[in-house]
Amino acid sequence: MQQALKEKQSLVILNGLSLEKEEIEWLMAALPKSTFLLVSDERLYWQEGADILLPGLPLEAAIALLQQDLNRALSAQEQTAAQWLHQSLSGNPLQLRRAAAQIKTRNTTLDSWLVTVQAQQRQAATATTGFSESDIKKSSLNRAVFNTA
Repeated sequence: MQQALKEKQSLVILNGLSLEKEEIEWLMAALPKSTFLLVSDERLYWQEGADILLPGLPLEAAIALLQQDLNRALSAQEQTAAQWLHQSLSGNPLQLRRAAAQIKTRNTTLDSWLVTVQAQQRQAATATTGFSESDIKKSSLNRAVFNTA
């Protein structure tokens, strides 16, 4: 297969990349006329090419995506929850779609789902850190206040 593809010009997209540097180099050498798009959470290949950070969706687009995936408009309360979710997920469209899928599966509203998720996170943090839930709430509130300043 390597011989058959060696002379082909192609675009190779590797998403969620988990290859080692040597494996990437071998693949690029095996397909010398190809262009590679490597997608990962952090830069893994430092040789040639450009490192491009992709920002998340703007708030309006994130809300539109949530509404599309939920097949309905968001209520005023849900709009507020969507703003918080957008900020928390840095506008990541995949994470927003996963949230919408959970909301739809549970047949709930975005704001109710968010309250449930936040409670689960506090319980998990309480279990792993030994801090009380009220300490964690206070800490979360302090982070939220200082992060918006």
